[in-house]
Amino acid sequence: MKLRVWLVVLVCSVMAFFLVGCSSSATSSSDVVKLQGAGASFPAPLYMRWFKQYSGDHKNVEVDYQSVGSGSGVKSVIDHTVDFGASDAAMKPDEMARVQLFPMTAGSIVIAYNLKGVNLKLSRKAYSGIFLGKVKRWNAPEIVASNPGVSLPDLAGVFPHAPHSRKPVLSGDESCGYDGNHLD
Repeated sequence: MKLRVWLVVLVCSVMAFFLVGCSSSATSSSDVVKLQGAGASFPAPLYMRWFKQYSGDHKNVEVDYQSVGSGSGVKSVIDHTVDFGASDAAMKPDEMARVQLFPMTAGSIVIAYNLKGVNLKLSRKAYSGIFLGKVKRWNAPEIVASNPGVSLPDLAGVFPHAPHSRKPVLSGDESCGYDGNHLD
């Protein structure tokens, strides 16, 4: 717990230092430092917790983070309409050259299912098809091929998507071979 608090203090201190050092609006130590951020929804709950705690401990610092999606966050940072952004999607080299990158958190995506008594195995082709919306039923050939002898129901599966996402899931696209058009 103490390590996490320390990390939050360090991250927010770096952001506050950067803003105060680059901003003409903060003129004295008694001014309130306001940091505006935008970007990925995946880390938003963690950021909200960090920023609430940090602002509670440092009354002269206010941090506002808007969960608007990775693409909007990157655009906002490049356009200088926010002080910091977050993206769980890889940035293009020309975008990276225009910003300072700080790794903040990491996460993973899992495929969860509820098929009683079934220990499901998924090939790359099967999970790619699920993420891309091509595999829609539990007994699809892509799933059956990796599960010989397993009785899979003829039922539709549900794959939730982020409402603002251009693609099914930004974090899974690279492993799926997704280039915006087809599977490799």
